[in-house]
Amino acid sequence: MTMTRYPIDRINQALKSRTGDWVNVLLPGAKLSGSHYRAGSVRGEPGTSLVIDASTGIWFDHATGQKGDPLALIMEVLELSFPKALDWAQAQLEAGVIETPVVPAKPKRVFQPLRHHNWSDLVRPQRRDINQLCRNLQIGGEGLRLALRRGLLWLSGNRAVITDSARYVRADRNLDGSPVRLSSGSVTKSRTLGFATWPVGVSDLEDRKSVILTEGFSDFLAGHHLLVTEGVQKYVSVCAMLGAATRIHPEALEHFSGRNVLIFYDSDKAGKAGARRWLDQLNPHCRCIQTYWFKDLRRDDGEPVKDLRDFLRVHVDDWEADPEVTMPVTHFLRKVL
Repeated sequence: MTMTRYPIDRINQALKSRTGDWVNVLLPGAKLSGSHYRAGSVRGEPGTSLVIDASTGIWFDHATGQKGDPLALIMEVLELSFPKALDWAQAQLEAGVIETPVVPAKPKRVFQPLRHHNWSDLVRPQRRDINQLCRNLQIGGEGLRLALRRGLLWLSGNRAVITDSARYVRADRNLDGSPVRLSSGSVTKSRTLGFATWPVGVSDLEDRKSVILTEGFSDFLAGHHLLVTEGVQKYVSVCAMLGAATRIHPEALEHFSGRNVLIFYDSDKAGKAGARRWLDQLNPHCRCIQTYWFKDLRRDDGEPVKDLRDFLRVHVDDWEADPEVTMPVTHFLRKVL
């Protein structure tokens, strides 16, 4: 369980500014050559394929095409999840292996005041609408009906809408899966209206002490289906940020106070960056917080699992290999309750 004491940006700054300290611990066989450390691979054998910038910690493996920041390298070398990689880096800081740099105070971020929207076009979807959305998203109807009962799934014309009782933000998606055309002329899978800094669903957590946080329209509904599949819908709520690049609005952070949060993040660069940002924001408010990583999981068609909706189609071999994969929310609840 990750209980981060250093802010993530402080850990990142320490790793980037003191590359030589942690590289010597992580890859004792790496050799400094000019402005770069070099090794054979992330396994640490002698060679030159793996190149690590000595001034930033940014790395690239010419043999595999892998690349990333210092935390990504720690994850690869030690085969750790993101939270455990943070724990490892923090342990090096606490042990004095890495010197902690002085981080200049960042200018205070200004968020727009929230405003309630009166979206009078919203109506309850009918069974045929739910069935069409199920076919389009490949998500079971039980999860969609749970979101409907909680007042989080609506209909506007031929579009499904997710929003919560605060009416600060909403996301629309065409029922038939066709792209949504924006006023600018561009097209997108779903359209966001209102304040994207507000996590959909956070206004309706009620007395449930545990929350899963996802990203995007589809994963919000996939999260509800996961709760039904595991039978934990009475104890857990679902929230979603409508974009990996956004920060959580300060007024929303108050809703997470004293709760347990499990973050499911997309397995791409933007998803990982978003998870780090939200983890850093939520950590001072939550009782306990953890992230879930889809590393090396496959769907039933053999394709890699990229997000929570893909996770609902995990290959049976991966499903049976690890109890944390089989029941991730239940496994999380056992740790925090």
